Amino acid sequence: MTDMILNRILLRGTDKKDSDLIFRTGVNLITGGSDTGKTYVFDLINYVLGSSTPPSQINESKGYNLAFLELSINGIIQTLIRPLDEPDEIKVCYCDIDSINENTVFITYKVSTQAKNSLSKYLMELLGYKEKIFLKSTVKNKEKQLTFRLLLKNFVISEEKITAKSESIVETESSYPHMVFTREKLKFLLTGLGNRKKSIKSKSVIGRATDKLELLQELLIEAEQKLSGVKQNLEENKAYELSKEQIEKFSNEIIEIENEISIHKDRLNENKEKLINLQSELVKAEQTVNRFGMLKKQYETEMERLDFVYEGENYLAQIEKAICPLCHSEIKKEQTSLENIYNAFNSEKRKIAEKRMGIEDAISDVNDRWQEIIFEMERINNHSRKIEDYYINELIPKLDNKKIDYNQVLTYSKLKTKVEIYENEIVELSKKISKYEKMTDDTTSQDDEVNLDDTDYSNRLEELCKNMKDLLEKFKFSDTIEVRFDSKELDFYINSQKRKAYGQGFSALAYISYVMSLKWIADKYKVPTPNFIIFDSPFTSLTEGDEKKGKKILKSNKMIDAFFEYAIKEYANKQLILIENTDDKYDKVDPRVNYCHFSKNKNFGRYGFINKS
Repeated sequence: MTDMILNRILLRGTDKKDSDLIFRTGVNLITGGSDTGKTYVFDLINYVLGSSTPPSQINESKGYNLAFLELSINGIIQTLIRPLDEPDEIKVCYCDIDSINENTVFITYKVSTQAKNSLSKYLMELLGYKEKIFLKSTVKNKEKQLTFRLLLKNFVISEEKITAKSESIVETESSYPHMVFTREKLKFLLTGLGNRKKSIKSKSVIGRATDKLELLQELLIEAEQKLSGVKQNLEENKAYELSKEQIEKFSNEIIEIENEISIHKDRLNENKEKLINLQSELVKAEQTVNRFGMLKKQYETEMERLDFVYEGENYLAQIEKAICPLCHSEIKKEQTSLENIYNAFNSEKRKIAEKRMGIEDAISDVNDRWQEIIFEMERINNHSRKIEDYYINELIPKLDNKKIDYNQVLTYSKLKTKVEIYENEIVELSKKISKYEKMTDDTTSQDDEVNLDDTDYSNRLEELCKNMKDLLEKFKFSDTIEVRFDSKELDFYINSQKRKAYGQGFSALAYISYVMSLKWIADKYKVPTPNFIIFDSPFTSLTEGDEKKGKKILKSNKMIDAFFEYAIKEYANKQLILIENTDDKYDKVDPRVNYCHFSKNKNFGRYGFINKS
C-alpha cells in the first residue's frame, strides 16, 4: 500500500514572511478562535491537492501568491506548488520545500482532470492506480471516471459536511441522479471493485485489440529495459540503502546541524551588536576624556594666574616709595596686608586644586573603563573568531557532506520506487497482454470484468457497521450500540435511530466513526487511499449531556479523551489532522499529539496561520 502523508503547508509572497505549518505522522491538532486562519489552512490544503476553488482571501493573506504542499510518498518527498492567482497549473518537484532553488527541476500538471497531464492522474498513479477507474454514474449504466478529488472527498471532511443534515453520510456527489455514483464509489472503497457493462467483441474490436496487443508488447519490452537499467543503478548505489527510520534519523541529523549553525550565526550577530555598543561607548569615553582634559588645563591656567598675581603683590610690597613717571608724584599703596592677600590666594588655589584632583580622578576612572572596553572588545572578537572558525570550517563542511550523502540516500530510495513502479507496470502490462491475447483468439467471449458478488458486498457493509460500533463504544457514545446501514438512504441507523436525528455533536461523532471505519476497511482490503484523514471542526458541536440535579453534566470531554486515546494508538503509522475551535476541551493536550494553537493575540504565542506584522 502507498504511504501518502502530508509534511508541510506553506504560503509565500513577495516581501512577505513565509507562513507554514508542519504536520507529522500520527495525530495533528490545530486549535484557535474564529478568524485565525484554521479553515484557511483546510481550504489551502484542498486547493493545492487540486480543488478548483481557491481559499477565500483573508486580510492577512494579501500579498501572498504561492502555496506549497510537501508530501511524503513511501518515504520519498515531493512538493506541490500552486499559484493563488494563476490556478490552472501545479508544479511538482522531488525535494522538500527548503531545498527548492533555481536549479530545481519541476514537472507541470494541469488541474483539469480531462487534461492528458492532469494532476489527478499523477496522484492516482502515486496511490497505485495504474489504470483509469470508471464507475457507474446513472441508472442507464453510464460511467464516470474516479478521480483523485472524488476519492479525497471521503477523507478530507469540511465542517459543513460533518454537521450537514440534508445529505446522507456517504453522499459526496449529490449532482448525480439517484446517487448511483455515490453507491458505486462506496462499493469500490469497500471492495476495490465495481460493476462494469459487458460487450460482445466484433471484428473491429479484434482488430483494435491486435493493435493494442502489439503496442502493449512494445511497452513491455521498454519497461523491462528500463527496469534492468534502474536495477543496475540500484546495485551500484546499494551502499546508500537505509530503512525509513534511518532516513528519518539522517534527516534529523541534518536539521540538528542546521539548527546549530543558526545558533552560532545568532551568537555572531549578538557579538556584532555588542561590539557596536562598546564602540559607541568607547567614542563617548574618548569625548569625555577630552572634555575633562580641557577643564583640567583651565584649572592649571587659573593656578598660574594666581601665582603671578601673588608674586606681583609681593614685589610691590617690598618697594619703599614709588614715583609716578608722568606726574612725578608719590604713588600711595593701599593699606592691604600682604598676609591677607596670601591667605586669600591660598584659599582660592586650594579650591582649584580640589577641582583639578576631582577631574583627574574622573579622567582616571574613564581611562580605566576605556581599558575595560578595549579588553572586552578583544574578548568578543576572539569569541567571534572561534565561532566562525567552528561553523565555517567544521559545521558547514559537515552539513554539506551530510546533504550529499542524504541526496544519494534519497536517490537510492527514488530508484527503489522506480523499480517498484516498473515491476508493477510490467505486471499490469502482462495482465493486459494476456487479456488482449484472449480477445484476439475468442471472437464471442465477453470482457473479462470481475464483478463483486452482492453477498460479499453486503458482508463488507456489515464489517463496516461492526467497526463503527466498536469505535462508538470506544468513544463512549452510549452504553449499548447497534449500527445498521440503510442502502436506500445511504446513511446509518444507530440504536434504531437515524444518525441525522441525533444532535449535531453526536451526529458528527458518528460521521467521524464512519470515515475512520471506511479507511480501516480500505486498508484491510488493500484499496489504495491517501494515508491521511483531515477533519475541520469535528468536535465543535459535541456538548450534549444529561441533566442531573439541575446541572448539565457534559459527556463531550470524556468522548474526546476516549477519541484521542484511540487515535494516538491506532494512527501512529497513519496521519490524522484535526482543525478545531478552541474551548475548554483542549486545556491539556497529550504530548504525543503534534499541537498548534492560534492565540489570536499578536503579543504572545502564534496569532494564526498568518501572523500579524
